[in-house]
Amino acid sequence: MSVSGMPYASMSLHLLLAVSLCVALASSLPWAAASANGNGNGKPLVAAIAKDAATSLYTVPIKDGRPLVLDLAGALVWTSCAAAHPTLECHHHFCMHAHSYHPPGCPHNGYGRADVEDPFRCKCTAHPYNPFSGESAMADLTRTRLSANATDGKNPLYPVSFAAVTSCAPDSLLAKLPAGAVGVAGLARTRLALQAQVARSQKVANKFALCLPSGGGGDGVAIFGGGPLFLLPPGRPDVAATLAGETPLHRNKDLPGYFISATKIAVNQEQVQLYTQEPLVVELCTRIPYTALRPDVYRAVVDAFARATAGRKRVTPPAAAAAPFELCYDSRELGSTRLGYAVPQIDLVLEGGKNWTVFGGNSMAQVSDNTACLAVVKVKGEKGSPPPPAAIIGGFQMENNLVVQTASPGGHLLPRRVAVAHAGKRRRRRQAPRHGVTKDGATKLYTIAVKDGHPLALDLSGELVWSTCDASHSTVLPYERECVEANRYTPPSCWMQYGGAGGDYRYGNKCTAHPYNGLTGRCATGDLTRTALAADATNGSNPLYPVTFPAVASCAPGSLLASLPAGAVGVAGLGRSDLALHAQVAATQNVARKFALCLPSVAVFGGGPFVLIFPYSRPDITARLSYTALRRSPELGAGGYYITAKNIKVNQQQVPLPNHGPLVVQLSSMAPYTELRPDAWDVIVAWPKKVTPPVAPFELCYESQTISSNRLGYAVPSIDIELEDGATWNIFGGNSLVQVDDATACFAFVEMRPEKAGAGYGGGGAPAVVIGGHQMEHNLVVFDEEKQQLGFSGLLFGLQTTCTSDAFQAPRPRPILVRITKDTSTSLYTMSIKTGSRLVLDLGGPLLWSTCLAAHSTVPCRSDVCAAAAVQDNPWNCSSSTDGRGGDGGGGRGLCACSAYPYNPLSGQCARGDVTTTPMLANVTDGVNPLYPVAFPVHAACAPGALLGSLPSGAVGVAGLSGAPLSLPSQVAASLRVEKKFALCLPGGGTGAAIFGGGPFHLLVVPEEFGMVSNGLSYINYLRNPNNGGFYLDVVGIAVNHRGADVPPDSLALDAGTGRGGVMLSTVAPYTALRPDIYRAVIEAIDAELRLVARAPPSWPFDRCYQRSAMSWTRVGPPLATVDLMLRSGDNWTFFGTNMIVQVNEEALCFAIVEMGLTPAMDESPAVIIGGFQLEDNLLVFDLEKGRLGSTGLLYWIRTTCSNFNFSWGTPPS
Repeated sequence: MSVSGMPYASMSLHLLLAVSLCVALASSLPWAAASANGNGNGKPLVAAIAKDAATSLYTVPIKDGRPLVLDLAGALVWTSCAAAHPTLECHHHFCMHAHSYHPPGCPHNGYGRADVEDPFRCKCTAHPYNPFSGESAMADLTRTRLSANATDGKNPLYPVSFAAVTSCAPDSLLAKLPAGAVGVAGLARTRLALQAQVARSQKVANKFALCLPSGGGGDGVAIFGGGPLFLLPPGRPDVAATLAGETPLHRNKDLPGYFISATKIAVNQEQVQLYTQEPLVVELCTRIPYTALRPDVYRAVVDAFARATAGRKRVTPPAAAAAPFELCYDSRELGSTRLGYAVPQIDLVLEGGKNWTVFGGNSMAQVSDNTACLAVVKVKGEKGSPPPPAAIIGGFQMENNLVVQTASPGGHLLPRRVAVAHAGKRRRRRQAPRHGVTKDGATKLYTIAVKDGHPLALDLSGELVWSTCDASHSTVLPYERECVEANRYTPPSCWMQYGGAGGDYRYGNKCTAHPYNGLTGRCATGDLTRTALAADATNGSNPLYPVTFPAVASCAPGSLLASLPAGAVGVAGLGRSDLALHAQVAATQNVARKFALCLPSVAVFGGGPFVLIFPYSRPDITARLSYTALRRSPELGAGGYYITAKNIKVNQQQVPLPNHGPLVVQLSSMAPYTELRPDAWDVIVAWPKKVTPPVAPFELCYESQTISSNRLGYAVPSIDIELEDGATWNIFGGNSLVQVDDATACFAFVEMRPEKAGAGYGGGGAPAVVIGGHQMEHNLVVFDEEKQQLGFSGLLFGLQTTCTSDAFQAPRPRPILVRITKDTSTSLYTMSIKTGSRLVLDLGGPLLWSTCLAAHSTVPCRSDVCAAAAVQDNPWNCSSSTDGRGGDGGGGRGLCACSAYPYNPLSGQCARGDVTTTPMLANVTDGVNPLYPVAFPVHAACAPGALLGSLPSGAVGVAGLSGAPLSLPSQVAASLRVEKKFALCLPGGGTGAAIFGGGPFHLLVVPEEFGMVSNGLSYINYLRNPNNGGFYLDVVGIAVNHRGADVPPDSLALDAGTGRGGVMLSTVAPYTALRPDIYRAVIEAIDAELRLVARAPPSWPFDRCYQRSAMSWTRVGPPLATVDLMLRSGDNWTFFGTNMIVQVNEEALCFAIVEMGLTPAMDESPAVIIGGFQLEDNLLVFDLEKGRLGSTGLLYWIRTTCSNFNFSWGTPPS
């Protein structure tokens, strides 16, 4: 490796970096195909990239369909070779190129050795090097054929094979490569690197693009030979045409890798102070999984990140889980955005002024269910090795980034450049979170639903966010910064109790705070905890997408909720405190410390613009605001908002107020109406109108029919508060009067209570005026703490608009999308939804279960969740799940913790485990593309690792999909407020899709008008088994080639009393299984129909097999026989050859049906279990609310499959 002052050589290479999706090409074709001889006709070549989960390395299947590992610093392509292979002579120019770089520890021992078959011939040898094991070898230089697909930048077009010069290698050199890999594809700047050989053989540009995948079943893409490069959806421009800006790319004379130069590093947009002023050399490397930093740079960056995340909950996971990371966090409290976890961004400021920005999606690695770590490590120097660069960017930080390396033809004197652009989506600046405000009719208070969908009352003077808490909540330590801030101010009637147990934080291990109810004047003592809040990002015009973010809040007893709106679970303090809601939003979302209220409808946190709907336009209303300085009230000591007035006018006549100095005016969201201090009240209230009897709490009321109206409300005298710096807060009839009944309007001001006004009024410290919520309605008010100023629009009626005319509608709930993959060894289907871990799909499963960490939250026994867990019917031979268990219930609280019985449907085993809360992660979808990620909590049962037996390797549990309360579809519907329905499209290979929450469902298909496959659904009613959660079909008969099989009468019926019999759908049975009496009848029918077809020997577990040579093939598989399930409704469920015939070897095809064992797995064993193979490539929609099942039938009929869902990112609605 080289130091920052390493010598650079000039050459004509470019590196192009673009934030993008790895699945950059829309394709309904397989990535890898068996290549035919030919060339690409001058077109670039494309290959799929896979990430190996065990090694975190990236491979491309270009060697006879077998994978080669990608190595950006590799000088050669090398593979294992057959015993008989061609060789090149020593004097060949490729032999000289093969020796242009020698791996570490490899001696210079000439270009070749004598050929055994021809002693007078010198055959060339090379030095293949395995950088992962550090081993090298000496082996023949040979020629071989590699294969990929030609592309037009949009789709793979046709397979191409081409000759390449490669090095042989012994099998021992494959150590530490991914399983199945046969070598390494070097991509360095040498003549024998893969991209250089593609350029020569295909007559394309010497450039390549990599978009590394993050795993989880999705593929990335490699393109060799240049653009154009198009991203989905169709209509987006060529990515290459959008690249802009240049930064030099440098060469290291000793190493063939890729190096760029940075001028500085920033964390959270603040420059990191490094110990050197020299340029920072940065290498791009696919050999290491995570970015490695030189020790001095590592310490500075990690310390800066730790400071920027000082408010986040740090954890210390088991060493094996977190190695080799230093900074780890409780991921449940980090919050998430479209760019990953909501953590400070890290910027490499490159030479030329462009940035390489690392957001949460590339900076945080999920090491366990509830733990995410900063994914950077320290470079380990080795004796005798050159000093390392300042930073080596590893594969994880390059994932989901499009990286393009180019070389100008004809020379190496042009300067190399790095261009940075954002493909598909421009980099978004942080959007201000925004949330709808609701006015409670009974209390006239305002709430926002940011706490798990539950409302919090807005309090402009509140210094904390507080709410009721679950028994299993985390706590802040007494010495943490948030604890100090929470106890900086003691609310009225609260005594000081600064953390700890028994009133003394020195003896405790948790911080306590003092939540305060400003309506009742009561306070309490509660734990300071960390929680997650949620709002919608906004561009000022519309909500865009949901954002969750971490926050510190105080717990409070339920008794403190008195006088708050019904359903409210606490208070969102908006006062001038670091723990107020807007301050925490500013800190976590990197937005301005300001917020806007447009009561009674909208709150925006983080800045503008703010666009309202006007009759003929939609201008940014913030340009029309008046401003005045914000003041503090040291006498009151609270964190509210105060402004100073010079005088007050009524009907443009100055009111003769007593001289108590400057008029202090407070703004309050907890006072429904404006309060006037008694000395101000007496001189303001006098109007020449007929007064009616007062209506509490108002003293002055009028017959509304005697008052005319105008655009600003009732035509009454205006009240003008003239402020110290020339601005005026005008209160017109729309805010000064309130309609209390059909005939009466009252003056919406009240007299301040004497105990609040204080002795001597003005001298008591009380403000002269407290502007209440009613007087702030339909007036955009901006509280800017950074500039210490208050902006206000005045009554928006005068501009022919209102606060309810801002087009604010919370984004309608959208379904979520999850990838489905089929495990080849078990034929089971899994999805990555549990924060990247895989769960097995079980259509009949009543709940979710997985392995858990030793320290996990629990659910109380007497909770609604535990009652739902008790509803499930216990799996066979499991004891009751209705009880809990004694003990601490988590956290040492001595509570009873709920337990349930997770069941493995493959092994028939079950266990007893805690019911816990765990996070899930999926992507919101419009049915066409994934739009943005969303995290949501679910309740799941913990299970021991032994219960994973028979599940696919890497699976951590099971996702039950029945309609039970704790099944995944039911919990998604409840948590995300979507429909209680889900769609499954099981793949026969590749990646399928599941959508939870409704439709539509779109697949890539030609012609495109057939793509919305959910339009072609046919629905039937499904049956429910009273003893389990499975989905059953009401089948009355079975036909083979339209001839009825001799199935015993009523043998297919479901017994509603015992739950026995029936025809059940299953994703855990690989093939359709029939009870012996039904199996014999169906086999006899098959034999009768296929008596003339040449048979083949049985192949376990199948009995009826036929010779492959006797078969033709159609679009829907071999035309052996169709099988129909005849439904009571008169419809048929038809299985064609693709779903009924499985090829077991090159010579034989078998019917994919099996006979059930004589002993059923459970008492309510079905008569027929339709297995996953028969459900593949058929879109199934389960409507749990209506009890209906929709099916498209075999998708092959419209020339598509379940693997053709477009997983490239779409654009959220704006």
